[in-house]
Amino acid sequence: MATTKIHAIMSPRTEADNHDDARKIEEYTHFLDQVLRPELKEATKLVEETELEVKEYRQLSTEIQKLKKDGTSPTTTTTVVDLGYQTVSCPARIEPNLSQLFVHVGLGFHVEFTAEEALLFVDKRIDFVKTNKLAYRQKQLISIQDHVQSSMNVLRELERVRDGTM
Repeated sequence: MATTKIHAIMSPRTEADNHDDARKIEEYTHFLDQVLRPELKEATKLVEETELEVKEYRQLSTEIQKLKKDGTSPTTTTTVVDLGYQTVSCPARIEPNLSQLFVHVGLGFHVEFTAEEALLFVDKRIDFVKTNKLAYRQKQLISIQDHVQSSMNVLRELERVRDGTM
């Protein structure tokens, strides 16, 4: 039994072995390019979007605190408001009023808050997004990165076997 294993290890590679290796290399390359790399790109995008969400909430908190501290309201602003699906818009004039703030709370919903309520909500939202949403997406990203690295290692090993540099 031991001599059979030694003989199998030391025997020269056949054309069928090379064909199998080439097929495996092609399968791993396809899997890496068509599955893992797009998943990695999407996971990276989701992490970046979540980090941007946290940044925007922090910026909102800073602006509310600054406006409360200064005790002044911003000047009237004119802008264009999207009425739906980024195809219909109209001009709008924004009158400053710190007693009523509409804050995006998630899932496309906005809630009217006072400045103090908005600050409390924003702090809770930042904590929620960081501890749940961002942590989950970062964990997914790390997992996909590990899969990409493992697949690349397997691919390198297969290429070494094919080239006989093992």
